[in-house]
Amino acid sequence: MMERWLEVATNPDDEIGIYPDAINKEANGNMYVFSPNKDENPTIGTVTAFVEQVIRHRRERLLNDYGGHPMTFYCWHDWQARQFRFSLVSQSHARLPFGCAIRETDDLTAVIEQIVEQDWNNERYMQSELDEDVGENGTVPGWRLDVYATRLP
Repeated sequence: MMERWLEVATNPDDEIGIYPDAINKEANGNMYVFSPNKDENPTIGTVTAFVEQVIRHRRERLLNDYGGHPMTFYCWHDWQARQFRFSLVSQSHARLPFGCAIRETDDLTAVIEQIVEQDWNNERYMQSELDEDVGENGTVPGWRLDVYATRLP
């Protein structure tokens, strides 16, 4: 599984989009999305190793092909879509492009653990009763999306 994902994520023909004046265009253009097939059993270690390889690849591409343009690599778990996602945005934006509250972390393993253990390897994912604390607009007060971020190159 990880070999297949790595082949997609490190395709040398894929350009890194750099749009310092358009954070959403940049984020969407650089986004990759992954989910395991039903027969695949991801582990925290394999997904973490995959992300580390992608980070190395993006760092090398930025240094070798883009003049070392400073960008932020970030990844998160899209809970509703059950997808692992990552992208890049220019550091000049000084923020990540989320419309919800986030908790930025440098703990990659913690973010990967959420994806692997709480979702992909959890047969009861999203099968529990709704939390009584859900507000009128469908959000949980105080909830934040955990996002791993690291500066490149």
